[in-house]
Amino acid sequence: MRQFTFSVSVLSLWLLFSQISMADYFLSAGHRIYYSDNQASGQSVVLVHGFGMDSSMWHNADFYNYLDSNYRVISIDLRGHGQSDKPTSVDEYGPNIGLDIVRLLDQLKIESSHMIGFSMGSYMIARLLVTHPERIKSAVLVSGFFPGNSKQEKKFQEHIAEDMLAHGELALAAVAKGWAYDAVTKKQVSAIVVPLQFVFGSEELDDFYHSQKAMLELPRNSQPIKVIAGADHDSQKAAILHLELRSIIIDFYRALKPEL
Repeated sequence: MRQFTFSVSVLSLWLLFSQISMADYFLSAGHRIYYSDNQASGQSVVLVHGFGMDSSMWHNADFYNYLDSNYRVISIDLRGHGQSDKPTSVDEYGPNIGLDIVRLLDQLKIESSHMIGFSMGSYMIARLLVTHPERIKSAVLVSGFFPGNSKQEKKFQEHIAEDMLAHGELALAAVAKGWAYDAVTKKQVSAIVVPLQFVFGSEELDDFYHSQKAMLELPRNSQPIKVIAGADHDSQKAAILHLELRSIIIDFYRALKPEL
């Protein structure tokens, strides 16, 4: 079963890292959304974090310094997370989370951008590949899937929402309930032409992964799925933290030239 949360120990390590980019807020449909931008020249890369986390997570990823030295790096705290507003109505989430990413591009006057997502962040970018493909130059999606509406997914969403409510996390509970409105179809996925790279840890290859693998391979310009040996989802061995991910991203971007 998929997981959208990291262990407290790993998350606490991430929180030790402070933002070094220019940080600001913008209004998205009336909600304050926090973001950072290194304001470098050249191609932009938008980083989208996982569930229950925020944009500070990226400073602990091995590939971050490479990106920061070579691209305009932009990160966002998704609504309900970090320093962004945290409404508690389910109606404020679902597709609205992805629209915040689109509106951030509008705010920064960026027509389209490369994107990298982790877990729920991958899930949100995957939906944008269907609804707003013109805003995405390429996508590297780590430990995430295309949103669907299978019984297994619905049960997982309900479990996460109940767990968040039990811990008094009303906004995160609403986020989880909102996933039910994000589903895309195989027909929509098969029409995606944006260059795409999925990455998983070998310890994430569970029954759900195997049931979804064919859908992951549907996009026309999707690269073969990369599997990092020994990596998992929610520990210090997570795929998003693995040293191998840096070379996967570099190779993927090199293959995009001259588009990049």
